[in-house]
Amino acid sequence: MVQDRLAVFFLVSGIEVFKIGIHLQPGCFLTGKTCLLLVAPLFAYLVDAIEHTVTALNYRLVILQTRGRAELEHFYVELIQKNQLDGLIITNLEATTPLIDQLILEGKIVLCNRYRGQTRQTVIGIDEEQASYEGTDLLLQHRHRKIAYCTAKKEIEQDDRFTGFLNAHRVHDCRFDPLHYYTEVRSIADGRRLIQELDLDCPYRPTAFFTNSDEVAAGMVSEAGRLGIPIPDSLSILGFDDQMIASLTQPEITTIRQPIQPMGEQAARQLIGKLEKFEENSDEAAELTTELIIRQTVGYLKGF
Repeated sequence: MVQDRLAVFFLVSGIEVFKIGIHLQPGCFLTGKTCLLLVAPLFAYLVDAIEHTVTALNYRLVILQTRGRAELEHFYVELIQKNQLDGLIITNLEATTPLIDQLILEGKIVLCNRYRGQTRQTVIGIDEEQASYEGTDLLLQHRHRKIAYCTAKKEIEQDDRFTGFLNAHRVHDCRFDPLHYYTEVRSIADGRRLIQELDLDCPYRPTAFFTNSDEVAAGMVSEAGRLGIPIPDSLSILGFDDQMIASLTQPEITTIRQPIQPMGEQAARQLIGKLEKFEENSDEAAELTTELIIRQTVGYLKGF
C-alpha cells in the first residue's frame, strides 16, 4: 500500500458543493495556501467524517476551493486524467459531463449527498423524496394548507426534495401555491428576512414553512421571537439536517435528521475501496435513513 497520500477536498460555489480527491502520484503535490469557506455547518460535519476515515486509511486531507468557477471545477476533474489525482468524492452535483460519467464508471469518482443530473447514477445519500414527503406530511397532518417551500436555488427546480413535497400535497388533496416557493434562501439572515416580509393579516400568507436547512429555520424562529410572533401558534417551521443550532433556539426546531457521519464515512471508504481494488462490490451503498425529530416548532394554528 502506498503511504503518505494527498487528498484534496474542495468547495464549489462557497455554499454546498464539495469534492474530495485522492492523490497517489509520488512527488507531485498541489502547493500554496488553502482556505475553506464552510457557509453551511452541515458540510463541516461531512468534512469531519471524511477526514477521520481517510486519515485512518493513511491518506492526508488538503482543502481547496473553486468559488463557483466552472473552469476550476473542470481543472480538478482533469487532474485525474493527468494522474495527478486518483479520485474525487462529489457532493451535490447538478449534472454530469461525459468525462465525469466515464470517471464514475472507472471508479474514480463517487457521488455523495445530492445529485440532480439526468443520467442514472449511484449516490451515497438519503432518499430526498421520501424525507421531504414525511416532513411535509407532518405539516399537512397539523392542518396546514398553505405551506411555503424554501430553496437555495435561483428558480423553481423539480428536484427529488421538491417532488416529495408536492407528492405529500397530492396525497392530502391539497394544492401548492407557486407564490409560496421562495428561492435563494440560504442563511440565518435569509430566514429573518422572510419573517420580516410576512404579513400575518394576509389571508393567503403561508401558515407553515418547509425550510431547506436548520440555519434558515433558526433565523425565522429568532426573528419571530423578536417580533412577538408565537411559534407554532401563528406559524409552524420545519428545519432540515438536525444541526446543533436546531436544539438551541427557543422554541427548539422540529427538523429532518440526516445521517451525515455515516454518509461521509461511506463515501470515503467507497472511493478508497475502488482505488485500492479491495472493495469489488462498493457500488452497493448501505441504506442511509432520515428521521423526523419532533421538537416545538410544528403545531396546529391557534383557533383551529
